[in-house]
Amino acid sequence: MLLYAVKVMATPRKRLTPDEVRAIRRSLGMSQHKFAKAIGVTRVSLARWESENWTGRITPAHANLVRFFAKVRGVTPERALAEQVSQ
Repeated sequence: MLLYAVKVMATPRKRLTPDEVRAIRRSLGMSQHKFAKAIGVTRVSLARWESENWTGRITPAHANLVRFFAKVRGVTPERALAEQVSQ
């Protein structure tokens, strides 16, 4: 599992959109508070990342943590968005 985590964390990726972050969190069935705690940020930071008006960027390390949680649970940003749209 550790090698898998290192591989996911080291792979360069495109930036996550607010919709992707929100969709991943929801597909994992986690509240903002629980997901923020799991990836080591405050709920306020996570809420900013999920905001359509936010123009900042998620650090690559935190983006990779979001992707890692999703990958472990078998969720891709694209799949999470598709599930959110179909609901």
